[in-house]
Amino acid sequence: MAASEASPGLGRLGAAAALVLFIAAALTPFAELKLNRIVRGEPVGAWDSPAALTGLALAAAAVGLSRATSRRETGGLAPLVPRLLVRAAALLLLAAPALMAGAHGLGRASPGPGFWLAAAGLAAAWRSGRARPDPASPPKARRALAAALDLAALTALVILALGGAFDRFSPYAEFAAQGPRFWDELARHLALSLGAFFAAAALALPTAALAARGGPLGSGLTALAGAAQNVPSLALFGLLLPALAALADALPGLRVLGVSGIGPAPALVALTLYALLPMVLAGAAGLRMVDPGARDAAKGLGYSQRQAFGRVELPLALPSFLSGARTALVQTIGTATVAALVGAGGMGYFVFQGLGQAAMDMVIVGVVPVVALSALADRLMGALQARAERYVR
Repeated sequence: MAASEASPGLGRLGAAAALVLFIAAALTPFAELKLNRIVRGEPVGAWDSPAALTGLALAAAAVGLSRATSRRETGGLAPLVPRLLVRAAALLLLAAPALMAGAHGLGRASPGPGFWLAAAGLAAAWRSGRARPDPASPPKARRALAAALDLAALTALVILALGGAFDRFSPYAEFAAQGPRFWDELARHLALSLGAFFAAAALALPTAALAARGGPLGSGLTALAGAAQNVPSLALFGLLLPALAALADALPGLRVLGVSGIGPAPALVALTLYALLPMVLAGAAGLRMVDPGARDAAKGLGYSQRQAFGRVELPLALPSFLSGARTALVQTIGTATVAALVGAGGMGYFVFQGLGQAAMDMVIVGVVPVVALSALADRLMGALQARAERYVR
C-alpha cells in the first residue's frame, strides 16, 4: 500500500443506483417460502421481516455515509463506519430468508427478486467506490481495524452457519446436502481452469512474440486462436469429443494419461484454446509498443536477440500481457462451467443437475462460487498487473 492511503468514497451515480435497488428490494417479494424443494412457494416481502428491513436500512445508511466521507476530509475512524454497516447489512440480508421460513413454520426459503436486488445494491455500493487521495497517511491502527472488521464479519458468518441460522435457506440447504461432493467439484473446477490458463499462457507467450514480429507463422497462429475463440463452447466440445476419442483409439497409451473423448481432456483442450486469443493479442500489442530505443540499448550492451527479448522486451510488455491474462483467466473460470456436459465435472455439475431437476437453488450452489472465483481472479490479476506497471515505470 502506498504511503498515502485512499479514502473510499461512493460516486453519485453509484449511490443513486444502490438506493434505487434497495427501494426496489423493499417493494418486491424478498423470499419464497416452501415446504420443500419441489413445491411452489409463497412469496413474502421484506416488510414481513425485521431482519430484511434492518439490513436494507443499514445498507442505505452506509451509502449515505460513504457519499458524505467522499465529499469532505475525514479523519479518525469515520471512513470505517460505512464498511461496518455494509458488512452488518450483508449478514442480516443473508439470514433474513431463513428467519422468515422459521417464523412461518415452513421448511425452506428461496431467495426472491428482492433478495437479489438487495445483493445488487450492495455490489453497486462496493464496486462503484471511488478513491480520493488523503492528504496524510492514516494511522496503521485504522488499517488494522479495517482488516479486523473483515475478519469479524467472516467469523460471524461462520458462527451463524454452524449455529444453524441458514439451515432453512434453500441454497444453503442444497449446499449442505452435497457434503464432500461440493468440494470435490470445486477442486475439479479450479484444476480445469488453472490448468487451461497456464497451458494457454505457455503457448501464448511465444505466439505473441511471433505475432509481434509479423510473418506468416505468427499471423497463422493468431488466426487459429481467433478461429477457436469464435466457435461456441458447446460446438467446440462437440468437435473435440470424436477427435480425441479417435486419437485415444489410435494411440492406446494416451488413455493412461487420461486422454479420451469424454472427461477432462476435451474440456482442458477447449478451455486452453479459448484462453489463447486474449493473451496473444495483448502480448503482441505490448511487444510492438516497446520503445525502439530500448532495443537499440540492448544491442549496444551486446545482448543476443534471445537475451534482449527476455531481459528488455518481455519485462516492458509484461503489463499488457497481464491485462490479456486477466481477461483470459476470468473467461476460463466462467467457461469451465460448461465442462460438466462432457463429463469433466466442476461447478457446472450443480448447474445442470439443478436445471434438470427444476431445482433453481441447486443452480445457485453452482453459480455463486463461479462468480466469486471470477471476482477474486480479476482482483488478484489486477493487483499483479498494477505491480508490473509500477515496475516498468
